[in-house]
Amino acid sequence: MISMSSTTLAALVAQAQEQMKRQDYAGATGSFSMALEIDPARPELYRSRGLLYYLRRQYDEALADFSQALAYEPHNSDLYVHRGMVLLRQSRLAAALEEFNEALRLNPDDSSAYQQRGAVYAALGDLPGAIADYSAALQRNPHSAGDYLTRATLRYHVNDFEGVIADCTAALALGHTPPEVYTTRGSAHARRGELAQALEDYTTALHLDRRDAATAFNRGTVYLQQGQLAAAVADFSLVIRLQPEQVPALFARATAHRALGDLRAARADLRRVVELEPRHVDAQVQLGELYLKTGKADRALEALSAAVRLRPTAGTHVRRARAFRAAGQPAAALSDCDKALALAPDHVDARLLRGELQLEAGAVVAARADFAAALLADPTSAGAVAGLALCHHALGEVAAAAEQWQRLLTHHATWVSAAAAGADLDWPPALIEAAARLLHAGAPNRNHDRNRDQDQG
Repeated sequence: MISMSSTTLAALVAQAQEQMKRQDYAGATGSFSMALEIDPARPELYRSRGLLYYLRRQYDEALADFSQALAYEPHNSDLYVHRGMVLLRQSRLAAALEEFNEALRLNPDDSSAYQQRGAVYAALGDLPGAIADYSAALQRNPHSAGDYLTRATLRYHVNDFEGVIADCTAALALGHTPPEVYTTRGSAHARRGELAQALEDYTTALHLDRRDAATAFNRGTVYLQQGQLAAAVADFSLVIRLQPEQVPALFARATAHRALGDLRAARADLRRVVELEPRHVDAQVQLGELYLKTGKADRALEALSAAVRLRPTAGTHVRRARAFRAAGQPAAALSDCDKALALAPDHVDARLLRGELQLEAGAVVAARADFAAALLADPTSAGAVAGLALCHHALGEVAAAAEQWQRLLTHHATWVSAAAAGADLDWPPALIEAAARLLHAGAPNRNHDRNRDQDQG
């Protein structure tokens, strides 16, 4: 004879299962609780209610139910896995690890235990351990596409890009086609320099989710690498529409605008970057250089001084020195060059700039020393050779000057005048005029002799 209580218990369990199908987890929890009031010695009821508490993020209650079930079934490996999952969500990593280890001791072929222990290892920063556990899980359950994607993500962080591509491809073969699979594989292709394949994967991901800002940024970066600047601007603009304060996208778009020659747009993006992130040194540097290029020396000094304060390197000092020079402050420019060379004695640009400044000031011997040091540091430096030629001219060392200019003309056949050389070397007008006066005194090379003969004719 079936008792009324057993009939009621069965009805409550059936009711709970129907509620779970409808995702009425609160109702199902209540039904299991009523069932446990009828029979509090049913471990499967504790387990079912514990899973519901877990889904509802009531982790303490879930842990209590799984522990109660274990009191009845101490060798049930699944219950250790469930307790470990709760502890993992509570960031109690060492305790979670113990639970998964016990589950695997009881059942060495439990793929879910390997999977969850791999998640603990990943949270602990042990990426090789995490990869090993996901590999063990996949050996036991090779049809888990999600595990392939997780292992691909882990492999990406240890620079195993070939493994990333293989895992993403395996996930896709199993029919797992969310955008992140294509994005992850595209990123691996990009890191391997396989830009065409990267673009194909990023484009597929964006077809699946047009609002995926991360993928749009990645594709824009590849376009930028390929020199497809308009396409890069379009992708970075999409990112900015989705995330208006996304600093990397603003900075990258500024770079693309600058390469396209749209300096105004580049400047606007860089200003926005430094508004959002005033300590962004590279943005301050680029902004300063753009102001300098457009003749706004004071604004350039403001941006480059911020860069020097944030990152006082030889490079930032040299850039600010150029701004000081453009602002008509040669002493301050020389001071920055001195600071740059104190930090990096072989810094070629600092040597060249200080040499030019000293040449403009009439300190020819000191200038010659800087140009010689620059040439020693970089034997291919055309600026150093040109500077030495000018110094030799100024000191009356005509033969040495001719040798240096002939050396230049071997590689720069168009440099038949100070204006031509100065334009390529970014000399300021004052230095070009000084060079022209010196060269007019006579640079004995064939090009200059021919020009002079033509003038006399």
